[in-house]
Amino acid sequence: MQFNEDRERAQEALTRAVGEGRLDLGEFTDLVGVVWATDDKTTLDRIIAEATPQAPPPATQHLAGTPAATPFAPHPVVPEASQQLSSFLGDVTRKGEWLVPERLSVRAILGDTYLDLRRATAASPVVTLHLDTFLGDIRIVVPPGVYVDVQVNSILGDSKVDTSEALPGAPRVVLTGTCILGDVKVTTKEVDDKPSFWWRWL
Repeated sequence: MQFNEDRERAQEALTRAVGEGRLDLGEFTDLVGVVWATDDKTTLDRIIAEATPQAPPPATQHLAGTPAATPFAPHPVVPEASQQLSSFLGDVTRKGEWLVPERLSVRAILGDTYLDLRRATAASPVVTLHLDTFLGDIRIVVPPGVYVDVQVNSILGDSKVDTSEALPGAPRVVLTGTCILGDVKVTTKEVDDKPSFWWRWL
């Protein structure tokens, strides 16, 4: 289990390096192959170290457990809730009634990511979905009136956003991350037969 977590950390570091222009796609593909084929932890640690940029000086970092303020949380008093989903050679799917945490991180290699938020409960007025995918599409479905801010870096793929006008007080969804060799699509659809839990924020 721990070794798989090390592989996921290495793949995430490589994905970020590609998105930031510090690694080209050919090198990325080769190194990802090494990450998922090697049984040598030293090799994984070396790849993570080389792909991770130098940390900023301590003065520029936030204190542990104190997230940066947002317009919706000007006086944060607790750390943000976060969850992580990952898949290799498979899809990541969430639909129906489920809890969307304040921050959700998804890593998918050779698989698609599908998140249907129409019946979901938002844990915060602002939720951030950080999506890192390789050779897979990202599809997000939201109910009408939900604001979606797409900041995903798409490499060798298309990005299509089709959302309705945001309603005052509606949850805000922020999409970040990197999509390599896949498309990003955001669509708006009505809830079929009962009100969406998103509207408890109105």
